Amino acid sequence: MQLSHVYICKCNPNFNYKTKSSFVNHFRSKRHITHQQNVDKVSDRLKIQKLEKEIKILNSEVKIWKEKYFELDQNLNP
Repeated sequence: MQLSHVYICKCNPNFNYKTKSSFVNHFRSKRHITHQQNVDKVSDRLKIQKLEKEIKILNSEVKIWKEKYFELDQNLNP
């Protein structure tokens, strides 16, 4: 029994590349570049959403700590 490699790219999942060199060359194709850019865009959007959520949480914490600070300051310096 002989083992063989199967080269598949997610940008064209129904196509099997017959050789490693054809698979590697595929990465320079317009189809693959466009696919990769779209994947990167989605990934970037998810990162941005996560960071925006974190910013909201941190801003809420800052507001709470400011209120506590002002409350303590008023109690110490009436």
